[in-house]
Amino acid sequence: MRRRLLALTRAVLAGWAGLFLLIYLLERPLLRWTGPLLGPSWYATVQLALDCLMLAGAGWIAGRLGSMSAVLTFAATLTPWDFGQTLAMNIPWLVHLAADAVRDSRYFDAFTTSFATHALLFGSLFAGAWWSRPQTKPPSLFPLPPDSDQLQSGPVSAEDLDRASSDAKVTGQ
Repeated sequence: MRRRLLALTRAVLAGWAGLFLLIYLLERPLLRWTGPLLGPSWYATVQLALDCLMLAGAGWIAGRLGSMSAVLTFAATLTPWDFGQTLAMNIPWLVHLAADAVRDSRYFDAFTTSFATHALLFGSLFAGAWWSRPQTKPPSLFPLPPDSDQLQSGPVSAEDLDRASSDAKVTGQ
């Protein structure tokens, strides 16, 4: 139990460290460099795209070092904070906006835009975590024999084919 808690804590802390390193060492300089080239109309879109990439990177780090529960914990630790201009994620404001949208329909468009933005950001975080998982070998219609890891790469000789077919006849395959 203690070991799992330490692994979860390590993954969450590494996710936080990775997120801030990615934001301050990659995203912000990239935005400063490309902002004047893109113009003010594209700045927010590019910032959102880079935020998604940075969250995917942080999700990858947290997912690689821990389990999916570590990624969920990392996502939960992101929710109470207002990151301001650093990251386009602000769950307390989203909750406040939802309450305003319930009271007054004028806030509904702003709420749906903010909700979609947050769904995209959290989706990027979980996509990065999913990509960090080790890939499993897909099932095959023609499975290799159990000793296939001993097969050599390169061209197959006729003798090897004859030996393999005679082995298959003996085993009844």
